[in-house]
Amino acid sequence: MRSIGRGYLHAVAETAAAGDHLARLGAELETVAEALRTSEHLRQVLTDPSVAAPTRQGIVADLLAGRSLEETAQLLAFLARTERAVDLH
Repeated sequence: MRSIGRGYLHAVAETAAAGDHLARLGAELETVAEALRTSEHLRQVLTDPSVAAPTRQGIVADLLAGRSLEETAQLLAFLARTERAVDLH
């Protein structure tokens, strides 16, 4: 993860902690990590450099809409948009 991603992660974690959601944020991030480990299709589409960053961002936003904290969805959509696809696995 590049420094911009780490900075955004820290800001989101601070916001979640202030709202007493840090444990849930961590659990949701672990759930997404597990989904990436176990779903070949999801991993392929999110780590394929030929898939445009806005498309990866939209996929993440659609997957998490209404299923996660806003902080989780924002963080992962940001990372999908700003990180290199090959660095997302």
